Amino acid sequence: MEIFPPKKITLIKTWFDDIHLKRLRDACEPDTTAKLSIMTMEEGLASLFIINKQTSIMKAKIEKSIPKNKTVYNSSGKAKDKFFESCL
Repeated sequence: MEIFPPKKITLIKTWFDDIHLKRLRDACEPDTTAKLSIMTMEEGLASLFIINKQTSIMKAKIEKSIPKNKTVYNSSGKAKDKFFESCL
C-alpha cells in the first residue's frame, strides 16, 4: 500500500516498549533535541528556527518598522537598534 499526501492515516498500537516511548517523547519536544538554531534576518524582519533530524520549526518572528530616513543618526538608527535588541 502506498500513501501520498494529503491522505492522513492513523496507527494504533496497544503496547509500546520503553525505547519507543522515549523516542516519541523526544520527538514531541523539539527544543530539547534540537541540533541547530538559525536566525534569518533582513531589514525589519527576523525569524528564529529550531532544526533537528526530522523537522524545522519556527519558534519566533520579529517584525519592526524601520523608516527610510537617510540622516546620520535619526529615527532609522534608533529603530534598527531596537530591532537588533529584540532579536537578541
